[in-house]
Formats: sequence, C-alpha cells, structure tokens
Amino acid sequence: MKIFITGVTGFVGSNIARYLSYENHQVFGSVSKDWKLNNKPKEINQLFLIKLDKSFDKNIFNNMDVIIHCAYDTSVNSIKRNIRGTIAISKAAKNKQIFISSFSAHNKNATDYGMVKTTLEKYFLEEGHIIIRPGLVV
Repeated sequence: MKIFITGVTGFVGSNIARYLSYENHQVFGSVSKDWKLNNKPKEINQLFLIKLDKSFDKNIFNNMDVIIHCAYDTSVNSIKRNIRGTIAISKAAKNKQIFISSFSAHNKNATDYGMVKTTLEKYFLEEGHIIIRPGLVV
C-alpha cells in the first residue's frame, strides 16, 4: 500500500512510518520545515512540504491508499491553524483516512491541544474516517 503520513518526522509519525516500511508498505509524508526535506529518513519514499496555514499541491494524494494524520503545529496561537490546515488536507486527500488523536480530546478539555483534538475528532467522525487515541505514547 501507499501510505501518506502528515507530520511524518514527528515522534508518532516517524514510528508509524518505520513500522509500515518494515511491513513493506511505501511510505510518503509531509514536513512543515524546508530543511527537513533534505533529511529524509530511509524508510520514507518521498517527503513533501505542507504547512498547515499555506496552500499545497493537492495532487500529492492522488495515488495514496491511506492518509494518516499526525501533524500538529505546537507554536503559539496555533488552534485555528491546526484545525483549518488538517481539515484542508483531509478534504484534498479524499482517501481512506486515520486521525491520530489523544486522550486530551474530550468536552471538558482545558488545553489548546485538547480543544484541537476534540474539534478534529468530531470532523473526522462526521466524515466517516477512523480515529485512534493511543493510550500512552512513550
């Protein structure tokens, strides 16, 4: 399978990529910084630059079988950027999609991170996609 992972060089994304590559899947992914394009891990077939608040080439998803959403912008005031950017990627992809969420996603969350994950879970559920809430990431 051809699998695209947003945030592929982050902690969760890179571990998913490593496993999927080991299982003989073709792994593609996005990074948010130009310099990361030159540091492609061996298990990733190709990297693409996608910033959550910028336009991107929607054709990169055309031949993908699955999109796994791991990207998250940790900078200050990034709530809208994370929500809008992730939804824009999801709408452009139109493939089977998996959203990696968090136990922070709930109606009584007190953090920006939890609010973003809660909002995006609602979107992905309404679109019929899969949500994974890892219990503990170490």
